[in-house]
Parts: sequence; structure tokens; C-alpha cells
Amino acid sequence: MFDVVEQWLGEVPEVRDVVPVLQDVPLVQGGRIIVVAVELWTGSLVVRWAQSPPPGRDAAHWSWVVTDDAGTEYRLCSGNSGGSDRFWQALAEFRPAPPPGAVRLQLWSPVTHPAAVVDVALPLR
Repeated sequence: MFDVVEQWLGEVPEVRDVVPVLQDVPLVQGGRIIVVAVELWTGSLVVRWAQSPPPGRDAAHWSWVVTDDAGTEYRLCSGNSGGSDRFWQALAEFRPAPPPGAVRLQLWSPVTHPAAVVDVALPLR
């Protein structure tokens, strides 16, 4: 089965580590985002978060900006979200994976308070 997947998708992704973040980030328009974790995969990283209250139907679409101390350029390649009237859960996948020399990630969003940068310490590899 994995041979077929690799033929279509290339290398089969494997999770390398999960970094718990659990940080509240205030939103400019009120409410909050909780950055739950950053998942480190072969070839990518995934930011997992929740928003409360959930975004309204007319809310602007946005994404995280991800940087690191090694100067890597991350690009959003996929994401999904959903939830209830209590909170919204979401994830966004960025490529590439952090390089071996990176020790810190920074996450920022245009909907969060300008001073609310999420600093994530990467595990030693």
C-alpha cells in the first residue's frame, strides 16, 4: 500500500515530534486563539490551534506567518478547520520542515494583537 502512496505523493510523511505550545493569543477584534501544538513532520510542520469565539461567516480568511532563527522561508500548503458555537479547531501545514540548525519558530497572524508573537522552542535534533 505505501508503495502506491509514494508513487502518487512522493515520500510518505512521518511525524518526527510534537511540540506542545498551549499559548493564548489575543485577537485584535476580541476573543482569542489558543496555539495548541506544532507538529514536526518529514518535509513540513503543522500548526494546530483553536479559536474562541469561533469566527463569523463574514470573517476574513487569514493564515499564520511562520519564521525561524535560521531564516527559512515557510509557505502554507494546506489547512482545514471546523467547530461548534463554543470554539473552532484548525490546522495549517507549512513547507519545508525546519532545518536541523533552527532552534526557535515564531508564529504571527494579522488577526492577532501585533505584540502577540508565539515563540516555539524546537527540540534538539
